[in-house]
Amino acid sequence: MLPPLLYFVFILLLGAAGVRWGKGNMTAPYPFLNYSAPAGWFGYMPETAGRTTLGIGVFYAIAGLSVVLLLMSLLLYKLAFFLYKRANDL
Repeated sequence: MLPPLLYFVFILLLGAAGVRWGKGNMTAPYPFLNYSAPAGWFGYMPETAGRTTLGIGVFYAIAGLSVVLLLMSLLLYKLAFFLYKRANDL
């Protein structure tokens, strides 16, 4: 979980330093991190979804991605535990 969050902080610092992506109007390299889009940090504007925004706030996108990453980690942990237990029971 730490590397993606550190990357997010790095992107915020680059945006604050004036680095722009796309055609010069995005403050982040990906639409789900573009906090200068109409949805901003906590907005919900699905009608604006397109190449520069998902139509949801950056906070919601990061929260959703964090939940997905945590669930995938838990699933892999459970799978590894199951396979380890199965291999040692035989």
